[in-house]
Amino acid sequence: MGDIKLLSSRSFRHRRRRYRRHRRSQSKVEKKSRRCKKQLVSQGKKMNKMVGRVALLCIRRLRWFHRGRVVRSVMSKSIENKSDEEVKEEV
Repeated sequence: MGDIKLLSSRSFRHRRRRYRRHRRSQSKVEKKSRRCKKQLVSQGKKMNKMVGRVALLCIRRLRWFHRGRVVRSVMSKSIENKSDEEVKEEV
C-alpha cells in the first residue's frame, strides 16, 4: 500500500473536483453574481495593494529627505488627499 497521507489527499482532491463540477452546473444567475463578487473582491485587493505600495513609496521618499525624523503623518495625508486615479498613476 502507498502512503496513507497520499491516499487521503488524493481522495480529498477528487471530492473537491466533484463539488466544483456540481457548482458549475447550477443556474447561470448564480454564476453571474459569483463572477461579480469575485471581480469586486479582486478589485478591492488590487486597491489595497496599490495603497500599500504608494505608502511604501512615500515612506521611502520621506526617509530619503528626513532621515531621523518621524514623518508618518505626512505620508498618510499625502495618500488621503489623492484620488484613486492619482494613486494609480504614481504606482
